[in-house]
Amino acid sequence: MRKCIPKCNPECDIEANVKDLVIYGRITECATDEPIVGAIVKGFVVQDCEEIPITHSYSGCDGRYLLNIPQAFEHEGRVITIKPGDELLINANCSGLPPVPCHTCQNDCTC
Repeated sequence: MRKCIPKCNPECDIEANVKDLVIYGRITECATDEPIVGAIVKGFVVQDCEEIPITHSYSGCDGRYLLNIPQAFEHEGRVITIKPGDELLINANCSGLPPVPCHTCQNDCTC
């Protein structure tokens, strides 16, 4: 249930069921901390040892990305519901589309 409450009434309670999760961040080059433009960022959920793709996005001119993770989605003809405790994975790679100043990190987790 969703209720719209006027901002000017701080006494009211808001009831809502959260259906989506938004994950955002910034992709930067390891050595220079410069933004990486056009990196593909993918979101996965892990269930029963399977990485199931959820969504993807591209980093913008400042390296920032935003992923919307729905509570339930369809994958290969079945409905996947994300449950509390499920592991979410976020993976970023160069898209290969010019001009993309992507540089491979050498086992450096700070990328």
